[in-house]
Amino acid sequence: MESKRGMNRGSFLWGRSVHNIRIERLWVDVTRGFGSKWKDFFTALEVYSDLDPSNEEHLWLLHFLFLNKVNQDAALWQKVWNEHRLKLPEGGRASPSQLWYFGQLQKGARGLSDALWDDDDDYLRQDATNDGEEDEHYEMTPEEGGGHMYGVDWTDMDTTPIVQHLRVNHPENMAEVIVEDPACPLNAEGISWLQAVLAKMPDTHSQEGMTLVWEKALEAFERIRTHDDTDGE
Repeated sequence: MESKRGMNRGSFLWGRSVHNIRIERLWVDVTRGFGSKWKDFFTALEVYSDLDPSNEEHLWLLHFLFLNKVNQDAALWQKVWNEHRLKLPEGGRASPSQLWYFGQLQKGARGLSDALWDDDDDYLRQDATNDGEEDEHYEMTPEEGGGHMYGVDWTDMDTTPIVQHLRVNHPENMAEVIVEDPACPLNAEGISWLQAVLAKMPDTHSQEGMTLVWEKALEAFERIRTHDDTDGE
């Protein structure tokens, strides 16, 4: 964003998310409606069904079994959320999809397309001259609501569920988590064998059903790995 718009223009919100309660409100919704159930499910697999999160082969199997379901669930939640009605500050209600659509009708298409930028004019937007009031906050001091104070939703700063979510999920010091795709530990024959086992099981989205899928798949996976190790000796 800074390479496109230039420095100190308020192009994005940075720092702890206390400076952006609006997105924190969305994360509360994401956690409640989507994220928490998957976290609880994977935690239950660790406690009761022999999932070892430090075992890369277990992580590969977890991805193999459930990544598509997680992505499908995320897409469904996104679709539902985008159509739910929001109470607007100016009164009335509208969905995020409606706000996005009518916003483009009123303001024009917005994005990071190079066509919108003038490299010879210090990265100023071509539409800035047509909508000068929109850019006024770029020159504001923090005391006036600009800089690192831009984006603070003072209305929700005292909303208990949102503030609690912020304190639990956004500590001062965040641990770094590097997520890499686990390497497939099976050859083509092993994959076919595992898929044959899964084909006999129902395609379910219930926690009980997915737990059974994990347990049966883990059992089959370990047999396949044992077979591969025996053949290699």
